[in-house]
Amino acid sequence: MLSTELRCYYVSIGHLMLLDQTRHVVHGHHDFRDGPVTIEGRTNLDTQAWYTGRLAIGVFDDEVAGGPVSLLEVHGEALESKKEVS
Repeated sequence: MLSTELRCYYVSIGHLMLLDQTRHVVHGHHDFRDGPVTIEGRTNLDTQAWYTGRLAIGVFDDEVAGGPVSLLEVHGEALESKKEVS
């Protein structure tokens, strides 16, 4: 169960409605190969890392409102490149 302090709920899969616009939600589940994607009030860090080999990491500062202050990427071997060779 979500904290009442967070005050958000799922409207439908992948869509978050924020009742308290002072919060920034970080999530995944809907993958964007060219991500991460930052939209007003939320950041989707799901870059389909298991397949693309790209893991996105958001760096957040409690003193800075909004999304990540920095994004880091870790690159590994992509499953998609193994499929192309097969």
